Amino acid sequence: MAAQTLLSVGLNPDLLNIRNSILRKAGYSVQATTSPQKAITLLVDGDFGVVIVCHTILESDRGELLRAIKSVKPSAKVIAVRKDEELAKGADATVHNLDEPESLLACLAALLQPSLSFPTVTGFSTEPEEPRARPKIDDLQHQAGKKAA
Repeated sequence: MAAQTLLSVGLNPDLLNIRNSILRKAGYSVQATTSPQKAITLLVDGDFGVVIVCHTILESDRGELLRAIKSVKPSAKVIAVRKDEELAKGADATVHNLDEPESLLACLAALLQPSLSFPTVTGFSTEPEEPRARPKIDDLQHQAGKKAA
């Protein structure tokens, strides 16, 4: 299976590097930028299945960026990394910036493979107004094993 290519955008390069390192270790190909404007250019020219928008994007720019992503590439799935209980209108899913990496990975799996069901994974939300608990990696591995059987 070819690696899924992700576009990761955020203003803090250190945070982007950490997140992208985790994503690469999980088998994803990641292209990152600290510029929302460059993210749109990359999206137009590239083949990205998911765009991850970091909570470090200024709130005043975030809504515009989410609308631009959907305008330029309607098929792209968008994950908004959020802080506190802020909503991310225009995102397909959200994860909290303090969640464990498994939460982001579970969210990606659910968005990229909608035929798979992850009923025990609740650390991400496709309905941001509902608070969710963090997933346990053992539950994810157990559920993935059930689907493979």
